[in-house]
Formats: sequence, C-alpha cells, structure tokens
Amino acid sequence: MFAIVTALIATGVLAVSEAYQDTPTDVETVEDEHFIQDVGEWVSVDRADDTGVTGFYDNETVRNQDGDELNEGNDYEWDNDAGAVRILDTPNTEDGADASIDYSYDQRAEEATIMIGPLATIFEIAGILPLVLAVAAVLSGLGLLSRSVGGGTYGGRR
Repeated sequence: MFAIVTALIATGVLAVSEAYQDTPTDVETVEDEHFIQDVGEWVSVDRADDTGVTGFYDNETVRNQDGDELNEGNDYEWDNDAGAVRILDTPNTEDGADASIDYSYDQRAEEATIMIGPLATIFEIAGILPLVLAVAAVLSGLGLLSRSVGGGTYGGRR
C-alpha cells in the first residue's frame, strides 16, 4: 500500500509540475520604474519576486538621474534571469541618485498561477508524506513512539 501511495503522489507531482511549466506566458512590459542607484549592488526590479514571472528579456533600457540612457556593460549590468540591475561607477552614474528602467518579462496566465501553482505546492508537500510515515514506522519499531508515559502504560495503569 505504501508503494502505491508513493507512486500516485510522485505521478501527481510530475503531472502538475509539467502542466504548470507548459502553461503559456504573456509578455508584459514595465516602463519608467524608478529605483535608487546603489553603485556595485544588485537591485531587483519590482516584478522580480512576483508569482508567475518566468523570466526577463534582455531588452531593458536604463536611464540615469538626468534621464540620459545608460549603456549596458559600461554603465550597468542586467541579470535577465533574476530581474536585477547593477549600476557601475562611471561618470554617467551617481550613487544614491534616482534612476529608471524599462523592461519586459514573461508572465504566466493568471488562471495558471491561481489554480495550478498552489496545486503543485500541495502535491510537493504531499510528496514528503510517505517519507514522514516511513520515519514514524521506523521510530515506532524501535520503541521510540510508544504509548508509555511516565514509566506507566497508556491509560495510567501500572
């Protein structure tokens, strides 16, 4: 029975995970998102931690405090996996000054994020249930989970 439950949970985890990965994405664009230049430090864009965001495009535009467009590689670096920008110390940048960025990213459909995402999490959590049961069975077999309390037996009899 244990093997059947484990196999069913594993199949469910794989199926839901695959369905979520195959869900279509929409390209979204953010314009003029402001941030503070923190020279040498990675600064995440606002959408970096949003549920359903699957990646960022390498088509960003960064402007300094004067509205001048900065050059990638010279004035800043862009991590399109993490959705983060790092301002470099150049004559065109100023630590602590305002800056702005335009960027695009892939966003899963809201329905997928609402329905499939939590379902995948539930299946992943359920996936550890057989392990927990196996550990409990071993501990019980070793007498570590007995019903004996305070030197007596269950129910208070001695």
